Amino acid sequence: MQVSGMKAAVAVYPNDAVAEAAVIELQKSGFGLKRFSIAGKHIDQESDAAPIAATKCGDVPAFEEFVLRHIQRVFAVAQRITKNREDAKDVA
Repeated sequence: MQVSGMKAAVAVYPNDAVAEAAVIELQKSGFGLKRFSIAGKHIDQESDAAPIAATKCGDVPAFEEFVLRHIQRVFAVAQRITKNREDAKDVA
């Protein structure tokens, strides 16, 4: 998917541990985490189904709604991975 000239990718993992391992591998490979978002299995599937479907179709406001709904969880996971509050802010 490409949004506003930016490339985006979505990956789904069975649990947080597997997702964190993937993020750590990205980090080790030099992947820039400043434009990186995380969403885990904790997602409320009913209330998130519509914004996720709309996001897959390129609806930027739907993506923003989804991210804002989960930003605290995203930050917590990012901080656990980076072990640094400032880096976690960049990632989240």
